[in-house]
Amino acid sequence: MQAKAIVNLKPPGLPPPCIERFRQRNRVYYDDLARLHRLLVAPGLRVLEIGCGLGDLLASVQPIDGVGVELDPQMAEAARQRHP
Repeated sequence: MQAKAIVNLKPPGLPPPCIERFRQRNRVYYDDLARLHRLLVAPGLRVLEIGCGLGDLLASVQPIDGVGVELDPQMAEAARQRHP
């Protein structure tokens, strides 16, 4: 079972679509980052990610119990929708 909780702590910043476009333009970097974290974090562990953004990195490590903390409420909602 994979559960994710996202906590909102500050006013909104850049809208999620801007962040997604940035990630797409720099996808090689983000793919490498996810690959590195998958080497360091075994699947099935409990994971806490502070500043989880869209939640992609947290989802990529396949935690059994993953919790992401994001300060931007819009980003947190986008992460919830992206990784239910």
